Amino acid sequence: ILTEIETAGITLDMGKFKLLETELSIRLHQLEQQVYHETKCVFNINSPKQLQDVLFNQLKLPTTGIKKNIGGYSTDEDTLAALAKQNIAVANILLEYRTLSKLLNTYIIKLPKLTDRHNKIHTIFEQALVTSGRLSSHNPNLQNIPIKSDFGRRIRQCFIAEPNHVLVCADYSQIELRILAHISEDASLINAFNNNQDIHAITAGEIFHKPILDVTPDERRYAKTINFSLLYGKTAYGLALELNIDMATAKKYIETYFAKFPKVLNTLENIKQLARDNKYVATVFGRRIYLPNILSHNKVIREAEERLALNAPMQGTSADIIKIAMCNLDSWLTTNKLQTCIILQVHDELILQVPSSEIDIIKANLESLMTKCITNLSVNLAVNIKMANNWDEAH
Repeated sequence: ILTEIETAGITLDMGKFKLLETELSIRLHQLEQQVYHETKCVFNINSPKQLQDVLFNQLKLPTTGIKKNIGGYSTDEDTLAALAKQNIAVANILLEYRTLSKLLNTYIIKLPKLTDRHNKIHTIFEQALVTSGRLSSHNPNLQNIPIKSDFGRRIRQCFIAEPNHVLVCADYSQIELRILAHISEDASLINAFNNNQDIHAITAGEIFHKPILDVTPDERRYAKTINFSLLYGKTAYGLALELNIDMATAKKYIETYFAKFPKVLNTLENIKQLARDNKYVATVFGRRIYLPNILSHNKVIREAEERLALNAPMQGTSADIIKIAMCNLDSWLTTNKLQTCIILQVHDELILQVPSSEIDIIKANLESLMTKCITNLSVNLAVNIKMANNWDEAH
């Protein structure tokens, strides 16, 4: 199946990529001039040493909390973000410059050069590289195409369907939280998912002490961050940093969450203890994920391994589920002699290329094919399905 995906490839709109390259180059030049205006000097923005000299020696920007190495104060993204929070204009400009420069050089210039004569790009999948069991993509990596920024979405718009075809994106909804509900056997979580309730809105309602219908989009976003942060073993300190709130508030949010879903806390503690006892954790399907450093004397290494231990059963089970679904879907496509093919897998998402004549049969069967093959979960699986002529609009 992976060989078929790699061979099929996905078509790029070369004209759109060229327009994006021109637009980003112009914007980067504008940002460069803004930096020179703010700093009142001309220098190589891409040189950390020169930038460090301008920011901290010439402009004498505040250095409280800024990392320092042998060469002086750091100019990494964390440093610029810390300065930007202090309303230092040049830091905001530099952050945008770095973001757009990475998009231009990593994707917009590079990807078109990797296409074949049909303007198709082909990735390579590895299935035994990531600890959790997820597939990883390389040469090029098509699993990390940006999605959050405007330019990131426009890059995805350059991934298009062939003529007389559409792209269909099918991704599992909140799958790792559903797996956590199954593993923890928490009745509140299980009922919420099986009754198609919005788990982030429910969490927000609990944390902010209000009816679900009164939850604001920002409160729901906070709750979503909390739901996934706890899944990945984040502490109150980590949550405070991510939400930009004080430690006491973050601690209160976590305590409120575990009061609502009491079995989740016990489950997470049990996972850590089993990891220490066995030096591995297992997915719902019994596949083991080994953790050789779980008892390391080095605190940093040990705590990193504990975070991996917490997330691995959920992420690992999710990886198992989508592989089973890919096998089920591929078998059904072959049996029914359909021309639809899987052209990409991005963790919890499948991207299919579907001929116009097969749209109806795919729409009618795809969710069932991805969910009914999984029979050993106490929680219903849900799949979001969209179709369009490009990846962004289909996502």
